[in-house]
Amino acid sequence: MLFTTAASPLHVFPPLFNRYDEGMRFQTHVDNAIHPLPGTGFWIWADVSSTLSLGNPEEYDGGELVIEDTYGSQGKISSG
Repeated sequence: MLFTTAASPLHVFPPLFNRYDEGMRFQTHVDNAIHPLPGTGFWIWADVSSTLSLGNPEEYDGGELVIEDTYGSQGKISSG
């Protein structure tokens, strides 16, 4: 019970959306865990990062999401 209480978020903020068009690339990077909260002047710590594809996998022509950590590549998440 103590762990669940400590691990539960105090606040849930709106998601941050990024949009990529044809020809755009997303290079290997480290997710930034600290983000400005629009319209407030405050910065927040974001512990969770997610990737969501809004199109049908059959309509997608691109690469794969590759998860890497200090031990190397941990796998690929493909669109189809």
